[in-house]
This record gives sequence, C-alpha cells and structure tokens, in this order.
Amino acid sequence: MKETYPHEEFGDIDIIHSLRAKTLRIQIGAQGIRLVIPKKITTVQGIEFINSKKDWISKALTRIEKSKQHIQADITSLKTITFTVSIQATNRTNLLFSLKNTILLIEYPQNIDLKASTYQQKIKDGIEKFVLAEAKRYLPQRVALLATKYGFRYNEVTIRRTKQRWGSCSSKKNINLSAYLMLVPDYLADYVILHELCHTKHMNHGSNFWKAMENVSNNYLALRKELKSYSHLVNLF
Repeated sequence: MKETYPHEEFGDIDIIHSLRAKTLRIQIGAQGIRLVIPKKITTVQGIEFINSKKDWISKALTRIEKSKQHIQADITSLKTITFTVSIQATNRTNLLFSLKNTILLIEYPQNIDLKASTYQQKIKDGIEKFVLAEAKRYLPQRVALLATKYGFRYNEVTIRRTKQRWGSCSSKKNINLSAYLMLVPDYLADYVILHELCHTKHMNHGSNFWKAMENVSNNYLALRKELKSYSHLVNLF
C-alpha cells in the first residue's frame, strides 16, 4: 500500500507499506523522499523515524541538489555506453535530436539562451528518450550474452526508469534493469547484470551468492564500490 504524507519541513513523503521489508528504510532521490515501512509498524511510527533522522535527510537533500546543479552544467557533454552527446548552434527555429552512429547530435537555434530552464528541460527530456531507447536495445542483448557465457538461465528482461536501484531479480527469474545503467561504464553495467543473473540461482545475499559472484567477477568488490560513485547520475533526469 502506498500513501503520501505532507511533512511540514520536507514536503510530500511517499510512504510504502511493505510486507517484505524487515526494517524502516528511508530512500532519498531526485524525486524526493520515500519511506518504506514493514508490517506491524504504523505510519505515525514511521514519521517519528523520519523526524529522528532530520539532520541526515537535510544533508542528503543538499548533496542531491548540488549534484543536480553540477550535472545540469555538464549535460551537453554527457557520455553513455552507446553514444556521446554533441550540441551545435544552427539556423534552425527549434531543437532537433538525431542519433547517428555513436553521436547524439542536438541542434538548437543560435539566437536562444540555452541556459534558460525551459531549454535545459527540453534537452534533458530529449536525451532521456534516447537513453531509454538505447537501454531497451542494448541491455537485453548484454544479459543474453553474459547469461550464455556463464551458464545462467533467466525468464525475461524489463527496462524501467528506476532510480532507487540499478537492477533486481524476481523469484520467477525476471530481471529488471534501470535504463540509467547506460550512464555508467560498460564494465559496471556488466557487473550489475551479472549480480542479477547470480540472483537467478541465489535469491539472497548469502555466502553461496557471493561465491557465485566471485566465479563470474573476481574483482566484484572493487566494482561494487566504484558503482556507488555513479549513483548521482540518476538525478540528471
């Protein structure tokens, strides 16, 4: 069950009542604050938990805002796994996006203020469409290749605009991947895919799971740590 709580300091907080969650969990991203509440914990108790973490939440929100500002300045030089963004002033009267080979060319009218929030949003929306389309093309193929290489069996692959996690695997061996994996280096995207493929055999993070990870990625600990340094990129969109 999902509900929205209007917090006097942080605004609307999405509250998820989960039967699977074992502890209270706060998730903070570009879309705001989400509170996951396990069974037998009330909304009131959840909000008390939020209030006990005010300082931590405020600092996290500040970091995200700074990341968004930094990314906005660099959006026109964005590089993904399959393409690099290039921007060019022309005599056009509107924005035009075209993906050729490995270049996403954005042509814009030379007489506009490209830094204006209206155009920044249009550029972000346009780039995101290509990120999603490329993710749906590239990532399922990559899952198939790695599954064949290492002997995994899975059911299907779904690509979503997920910002809370890079990937997940259901008990039915359905793999879900975030489209924003396209924003990290290809070897880190492979690490996430292999992580989820290992979950097709071991649904928890027990010792058998990590042994399976070691068999397919002997430097998975370093990759796991490196991946965290890219978590801010999902705030681009």
